[in-house]
Amino acid sequence: MTMRDRNTRDMHTRRPTHLIGTLLLATSLGCGGGASNETPSAPSTVSDPRAEPRAEPQAEPTTRPTAGEAGDRPAPTAGEVREARQAQVEADNRFSVELYRAVADAHTNQIASPYSVATALAMLREGARGESRDELSRALHLEGDVASGQGALASRIDAIGQSGVTLRVANRIFVDESLHVLDAFRDALAERYHAPLEALDFRGAPEPARQHINAWIAEQTNDRIRDLLAPRTIGPDTRLVLTNAVYFHGQWATPFDPARTTPLPFHVDGRTEVAVPTMRGTRRLAIAQEDGVTVAELPYVGDALAMVVVVPDAQDGLPALLASLDEGALTRWTSSLHERGDVQVALPRFRVAPTESLDLGRPLHRLGVTRIFEPGQADLTGITAEQPRPFVGAVIHRAFVEVNEEGTEAAAATAIIMREGAARRPELIVDRPFLFFIRDVESGLVLFLGHVVDPRADAS
Repeated sequence: MTMRDRNTRDMHTRRPTHLIGTLLLATSLGCGGGASNETPSAPSTVSDPRAEPRAEPQAEPTTRPTAGEAGDRPAPTAGEVREARQAQVEADNRFSVELYRAVADAHTNQIASPYSVATALAMLREGARGESRDELSRALHLEGDVASGQGALASRIDAIGQSGVTLRVANRIFVDESLHVLDAFRDALAERYHAPLEALDFRGAPEPARQHINAWIAEQTNDRIRDLLAPRTIGPDTRLVLTNAVYFHGQWATPFDPARTTPLPFHVDGRTEVAVPTMRGTRRLAIAQEDGVTVAELPYVGDALAMVVVVPDAQDGLPALLASLDEGALTRWTSSLHERGDVQVALPRFRVAPTESLDLGRPLHRLGVTRIFEPGQADLTGITAEQPRPFVGAVIHRAFVEVNEEGTEAAAATAIIMREGAARRPELIVDRPFLFFIRDVESGLVLFLGHVVDPRADAS
């Protein structure tokens, strides 16, 4: 069977915990943006891709589980299911705020989906071994009986998929046609993540391969994430690219009346007042004032998902808010919410659509994920046994969000690029500000030292 013959399902879903957290943060940062007239598509059923596949009714197994295996354990009680699910939610939220805090820039609009990143890293973890796997487990806070917690969340996600919102998540693994992928890794991704393998010619045609991956991501995200992988991101030494794509579209449970949208003041940097299109209305919603912020929850159709907006009391309070952000703050804010029937709402329309992708290498290093990036140290032998051992060359991410009178549209994509260790060729690509010096080679004496920010400056 060829690699291309193995292409199967390409859609999966996972709990939207991180997506909700991302929307919360984006609301604090975004402003402005035009309205969208697109009508959300029909609801889709979603499931948790990290959970072990839920078994369908089947005949008696030919080999019975041994003592201590899952087959001998009694079915969990409703309380145990809730506890397992809550433990997984807490782990997910911790990763969300830790990753976002590592990439957040309080001086510009920003949007990310730690959920998408976590899913891609969890797929990589399936093929990681030793300390490489341990680092990923610690960063993702995957401890104890992970399968039970994820399985409990899967049931909840199935219900959300019937609530009236659109939530699509797709995974695909693009593999160089010369790479032999271990059957266990291929089967685990297909069964647990609905992630098929597709063969591409990275070695002979890296640019067409890059364009093909970008086209697939654009298709899965309703064309909201385009050109995730920039030119030269994929090279002849690329061996495998793990991808995750997320698309969400939900209508407000109570839409805003476009006729009431008017320009109102907004302090874009905590000081400068500008007029931005602002949606207005009076409605019933949950709201609270705590920790120097106002928190409100705006539900989507079906009431399964909601956007949480966090507004600091101080006009210039966003940097401090981001600096203090942690999983405990999320819990305090949401647990303090109380429903009121007469809440005046003034929410700017906004659209956050970055044109450049985030390289998550440094942020993940700060979270303790280092070995997978090191040639000769990365242990990804659960993916392939070929030598030289591969390593992760880059983790690339981009997200999009638009909020208007009708509701919210959001998308995100993540790509993990795995390269061949010994085949990586050195490059000098001077495409950013750089330092230089002129020295005496024999003695080491530095004669001149400088740096360049803009090569166009002082040009004659």
